Amino acid sequence: MSVPAKSRVKGPIGQTVLEVLGTMMTPDTAAEVLRRALERSARSSIPENAERVRELAEGELRAAVIEMVGVEVADSFLAHLDPILGVISSGVRPRQSAERPKSVAPPSRSSSFPPPRREEAALRVIVVTAASLEDLKRHLGSFADVGRVRDAFELITALETRTGPLLVVVDGYRPAVDVATLAMFLPRIPDGCRVALWGFTTPDARRVETFPGWSIVDAGADWGALADALTNL
Repeated sequence: MSVPAKSRVKGPIGQTVLEVLGTMMTPDTAAEVLRRALERSARSSIPENAERVRELAEGELRAAVIEMVGVEVADSFLAHLDPILGVISSGVRPRQSAERPKSVAPPSRSSSFPPPRREEAALRVIVVTAASLEDLKRHLGSFADVGRVRDAFELITALETRTGPLLVVVDGYRPAVDVATLAMFLPRIPDGCRVALWGFTTPDARRVETFPGWSIVDAGADWGALADALTNL
């Protein structure tokens, strides 16, 4: 019996590699690709280091993908993985479980992410955007408790300190972070949370939409259009 692919993943970078493979082949094929690549590289799991993953991807992993599904898929795999590894190599790294503090301090008063209100709104929304949310708050009124984050680290903090179900809207019209970076930070969406991509038309967005917990909001670029879409969820 073959070893499940997930058992060869020890952290978020490995999970990202597995997710990219999973968009291009069946789970059984992805498991066999990983088995061959790791066996030939004398590893038991995907390393949690961007440069070592790049070496593995361009060497044994690419060779295994070619053997199983062909050169075109192997090249597509590298094309999708390379920008994510570039983000990690540049210094933006996913949090490792061993690096997380035992307790997470709440956001400071200067943070754009507001504390929970005493009277709970029908919906709690965080928008990942470079723009102000005053118009969206005006359109939504008391229907939603709305906060803004401006990068992946702020988003992780908001998810870790949430007190209930949460909808995250990622603004593609006024982007603060790209989809590939978010997919790297959130290979799995926490229970009780959803992530909706708004205004993205890139192949990365359509690929990420297939991941559990991710979806696309089909609405125009103005805040009123987004508000209408959210009230009809």
